[in-house]
Amino acid sequence: LLPFGRVASPADASTSESSSQQHQAQAVIYGASEQQQHRSSATFKTNSLLSGAHQLYKSGDYANALVYCNSAHLTQPHRADILLLLSAVQYQLKRYDQCIAHARQALALKPDMAEAHSNLANALLQTGNLDL
Repeated sequence: LLPFGRVASPADASTSESSSQQHQAQAVIYGASEQQQHRSSATFKTNSLLSGAHQLYKSGDYANALVYCNSAHLTQPHRADILLLLSAVQYQLKRYDQCIAHARQALALKPDMAEAHSNLANALLQTGNLDL
């Protein structure tokens, strides 16, 4: 808005456009920042769940480790480390087919993950299915 009696000039229009562009840029930055915070929060939650799953796994509480792993997997389904732990938990629960599936998913993401190859081989050995 211009003060009473003042006529808008091309300079006023560019100032208005510049101000509008600044507000749009701030909104984009704020939106990006908000998205980054959301991703960061989701990663923190997933890492906390994964840490809890590791502790439960180490203590031999495989059923509860599976609950934590499944929750972490739901939040970030394309993380090879989660899939690896899922395969290990499933192996300990003698759910070899599920162990095999998770190990293969982990290997699809990280073909050089030695632990996933080991989990896969051990589960295949347990099922007697050595035909790769």
